[in-house]
Order: sequence, then structure tokens, then C-alpha cells
Amino acid sequence: MNMLKMGKPKTQAKNIGIDLGTANLLVYLEGDGIVFNEPSVIAFDYESRNVIAIGNNAAKMIGRGHHGIKIVSPLNQGVISDMDSAKKLIEHALRKEENISINLEASTVLICCPSEVIQLERDSLIGLAQKLGVKDIFIEEEVKAGGIGAGLDIYSSNGSMVIDIGGGSTDIGVLSLGDIVVSESIRIAGNYIDSAIINYMQYEHGLLIGKMTAERIKVEVGSLHEEIIDENTTTASGRDVVTGLPKKILITESEIRDVLIEPLRLLRIRS
Repeated sequence: MNMLKMGKPKTQAKNIGIDLGTANLLVYLEGDGIVFNEPSVIAFDYESRNVIAIGNNAAKMIGRGHHGIKIVSPLNQGVISDMDSAKKLIEHALRKEENISINLEASTVLICCPSEVIQLERDSLIGLAQKLGVKDIFIEEEVKAGGIGAGLDIYSSNGSMVIDIGGGSTDIGVLSLGDIVVSESIRIAGNYIDSAIINYMQYEHGLLIGKMTAERIKVEVGSLHEEIIDENTTTASGRDVVTGLPKKILITESEIRDVLIEPLRLLRIRS
């Protein structure tokens, strides 16, 4: 009887694109597209250091874990703060594609970085790829990669401005003739805005909320419109600062707009 072998698929070399962001990790495989697009969060067992969960599953544990679980975000403001955790996060993200077994040593990896990343940060990204066993490594600016991904003709003589607002940093650059003419990288982005909303809720409404609630409020009612005609509203649930009891309040678009004005003002000062 001729039996089919059901072992692991043959390893193969791949062109891999990795956008290791403060908020999300994206992994692209040539021929397969984006195989991983989830939060840059990983959960460990404190004693064994075994990986318990990554991505969405790990993000759900934030604020709900216990002393036996360590939840780590390997990046802080676009900079790798925990190299080992970042390595394990990428390794497990690649393994989630069950039908593909990748030969990392023979693969080419492109890693995106902020446009004004310092050499030490660039070296840490190269070091991360080397820890994965990759020998062929390229580091490319997020602004240029974003322009290509958006379908812009970056080799045109006309200037094209790209604004990449991530979780830890905002990259702004002008592309022309295949390269970045001028760029600016600012460590004020999505996470900064979430923190501003958290602080506003605590000091103005006496309500303690988490990052996930703050992000939801930002997405649902966040705007910078000078005139708001049909005002959007949403609810925020948390813990009362005084009593410690659960509390639920109504949040309007106009008050969140006033919160967002301060980060925008800081961006204007930096520019």
C-alpha cells in the first residue's frame, strides 16, 4: 500500500516583509500575502518563559492577567525595548501559517523602520533578524515602503508626501526620484493620543479606563473638525476614582476633539 507522508511540509526560502510596529506586527510572505496582522503583544509564563499567547489573544489578557503571566509589548515608541520578546513574537507569527515551513537562513527579510531612526536602532533591527537566523537583511524606511504600497510612483520627479501615523511614532516624508527628499519622525502617535484620553477621563470625569477603551473612543468619536454639526457620541465604562465601583458615562465628539488638539499642537511645534 502506497501511503502518503503526512509530515511537516518541505522548508522553502521566502521573501519576507516585516513591519514591527509599536501597536501592530505585520508579516508578509511572497506568494501568500499578509499572513499576520495583529497587536505586537506576547504573553509568557513567568516561571518557564514559555509563550502562552501572541497577537490578539495576548492583547485580550492586558489588564486581566495574574502574577503567573507576563504580558510584554516588545516595542516602545517605535524602538525595540525587549529583543528576546520581539524575536519570539516574530517566530510565532511565522509559525501561525500552518501550511508553510520557512527556511529563514535562505530567506530575504525586509524590515521597516522610522525614517529618522538612529544607527543604534537600525543595528537592533539587524540584530533581531540575525537572531532569527536570517543572513540576507534589508532595512527600509516606513515612509518609502508606505508610498510603494499605496501605489505611488516614487520615481516620478513630482513630490509625493506620505504621512504614516503608527502607534509609537508619526513619520512624514516627501518622496521624489526614488528616494526620500525630506522627512521627519516624531514620537507622538496613536499611543500618545490613547494616553491623553485616559488622563482626560480620569481627571475630568473621575473614571479609570484602560488602553482598549481609550482606543475605541478614539476610533468611534475622534475628530478634529472645527464645526461639528451632527455630533457623534459613545459610552465609556470603567471604575469610579472615588468609590471604586463600575461606572458608565456618555462621551461626545466635541470633548474628544478638544483632547486631540493638544497632540496636534505639539506636532505643529515640532514641525
